[in-house]
Amino acid sequence: MLNIHRNHRRTLNVFVVFVSILLCNVLPVNQAVSTESEPEFSFTLWQLPSMANSHSMAYVIETADDSVIVIDGGRPDETWYLRQFFDDHDIDRVDHWFLSHIHWDHLGALTVILGQENGIEIGTIHASLPYYDWLEILVDEPGAGVDDWTIRVYDRFLVAVAESSVPVDYLEVGDIVIDNLTFEVLRVWNPDITTDAVNNSCILLRVTDGANSILFTGDLSYIAGYEVINEDVTPGITERIQSDFVQISHHASYGVDEEFYRLVDPDYTLWPAPSWRYHPEPDGPEPDRWCERLREYFDSVGIGEDRRFISTIDGLTGFRFTVPPTQPGLIYIENPEARGVYENYEHHADE
Repeated sequence: MLNIHRNHRRTLNVFVVFVSILLCNVLPVNQAVSTESEPEFSFTLWQLPSMANSHSMAYVIETADDSVIVIDGGRPDETWYLRQFFDDHDIDRVDHWFLSHIHWDHLGALTVILGQENGIEIGTIHASLPYYDWLEILVDEPGAGVDDWTIRVYDRFLVAVAESSVPVDYLEVGDIVIDNLTFEVLRVWNPDITTDAVNNSCILLRVTDGANSILFTGDLSYIAGYEVINEDVTPGITERIQSDFVQISHHASYGVDEEFYRLVDPDYTLWPAPSWRYHPEPDGPEPDRWCERLREYFDSVGIGEDRRFISTIDGLTGFRFTVPPTQPGLIYIENPEARGVYENYEHHADE
């Protein structure tokens, strides 16, 4: 994987730019770092592409000590691609699997894998799971966003977990240390929020090695975003969410707004959404106005430049992080199968 050191000589920089072009990369200009020590590999973050040309979310982290962590994993109809990724990277065990919330496009692949006889070995599932009775009360309540499909998806997940005997860590606000990484759980399910209830039950997870940081927001919506901004539940949270990378919430549609992202102050944005949602295409669908609004905001602060705006429709994207930090190396892998594979997939398909 390509990784650029800030204090390389000019000739080496020219060579790296040439190589990055060959790899279809445009890498940001590097800034100077201390030469007191050579950067050492810390961890790799992979953003997996959407296999449905639609919304889903799957991230994989590999530490320097070879621990594997998955965040969400995507839709049930994308399980084949997640398994292919594991095979390509010689992964037969996921040590820790974090779930942002219980929507099908986030826990679907995990549910399928738990039920497969030749499934991947899983160490621990980490999640803030809402009470089943709480969901049942909210079914078909106006604005709650909970229907029979939500209950059915949750049922299947709970059954799959019970039959698999994989332990579940019911998250609370606090830190989980995995090798050299700290997984900072900054927010968990708040049962008092019953509008857009499942999206607003998302955890807020910050991953850091002490030098590099990534904030995962799941499908956090604007109501929970204001809870964070106002520190209604987690005191001091606004002092902790600043991160180098941020995953744009709710696939960039009706998630948290600019005020939240100003506090995060990221250098890179990760968008688990197809590009047609925010960028018009000839004869394509209308772009999502909320997506466009966020894109305009990030462009205004310079994040749209130099491929620091990463969409999952483009293909598999990897970042290699070091300590002391360098500009993270980026590999973009064109994946022609990432477009339209399941474009006719029915949202409520009972599979």
